[in-house]
Amino acid sequence: MRNASVTAMRWCGLLAWLCMLLPVNFDLAGRRSVLEHLGPALLDLWIGAFVAFGVLYWGVTSHLGAWLKHGDAPRRAIRLIGCALMSVCVLGLNALYSSEGDMTFLLVLMTVLLPGLLTWSQVKLWIGVQTLLLFVVLVPQLGVNQALYTGLFMGAVQVFCAMLVHLLTHERLARRELGDLHLQLRFAQAQLEEAAREHERLRISRELHDSLGHHLTVLGLELEFAAQVPPEQVRPPVERALALNKLLLSDVRASVTTLRTAQDDWLHLTQMLVKSVPGLDIHFHCPAQFMPDSAHQARTLLRFFQEAMTNTVRHAQAARLWLYLELHPDKLIVSAHDDGTLVLPFSPGNGLTGLHERFAELGGAMTVKVRNGGALWLEGHLPVAE
Repeated sequence: MRNASVTAMRWCGLLAWLCMLLPVNFDLAGRRSVLEHLGPALLDLWIGAFVAFGVLYWGVTSHLGAWLKHGDAPRRAIRLIGCALMSVCVLGLNALYSSEGDMTFLLVLMTVLLPGLLTWSQVKLWIGVQTLLLFVVLVPQLGVNQALYTGLFMGAVQVFCAMLVHLLTHERLARRELGDLHLQLRFAQAQLEEAAREHERLRISRELHDSLGHHLTVLGLELEFAAQVPPEQVRPPVERALALNKLLLSDVRASVTTLRTAQDDWLHLTQMLVKSVPGLDIHFHCPAQFMPDSAHQARTLLRFFQEAMTNTVRHAQAARLWLYLELHPDKLIVSAHDDGTLVLPFSPGNGLTGLHERFAELGGAMTVKVRNGGALWLEGHLPVAE
């Protein structure tokens, strides 16, 4: 979920919180006068509880984008404490003054945050206890019947809203897992195609060794024979040597054509992989003449691209990802960065650790950095075979 949408959601929640003061500001049904009759101390306490709710709401909903996108809220314990304090503030507001239970709506703003922090069973228990306490604090003002009706009604609204958020979160997580599986499938397909390409390279090398080696041996013998015979007998071995030369050129052209096809296959393979993530605009830059030195190097590069895409999808609120492959005389540099924002602190997982090991096995190295206020940056160096 993009930052603009998240910011809009937070402001909508704060706007709903502020709108709860409209009946008081416009003195609807004499509510302002009732509040003023509470006395200075209780009025200050009521206003303090109302302001505290807004401040807590703004703090708890920080980094809401990653929370809503991945269903995993950073600093979960602190946010739970914030929700508990918001609940206390709302109950305190209603205990001091809540004409017709209107201030109970603030519980809904807090309850919709719970599915990202607790299991569904815990959410229902929280709402149940909260509803019971709300009934208790409303009885002195509204009476048993009205307090029971208001408590049950607001409890049902809380359950409905929390369930809606719970279902949306599960749907979003299911889509993310499906995207991860799709990415894993495309990567497996890329590995199979790379293995087939390596097998083709081995076949070509064997054919070059068998056919060209044989032809070159015969060509050498013909030339040695032509050098030892009298001038009038040179023509037949030279003609045979010319025929062998044409055959060698034909074999070389066929092998070069096949190698070029293998190069085109690798470029197609990487381009297919970077186009496999829906909802992410990936810019891939690779030299047209680049060809991996070995199957191990090709698999490492493909793994690098996959890990970069996986980390962007899972951990960053990104819309674009840039992948670069730069070929230098002495080394190969591959890098990846996005326009998202990580939830800090960020700790590399098993995927990035394994990628470090892959680069080290090839005599290279990889670094992981967080730049530009939270954007993930991966960069790897590999030696170039001479």
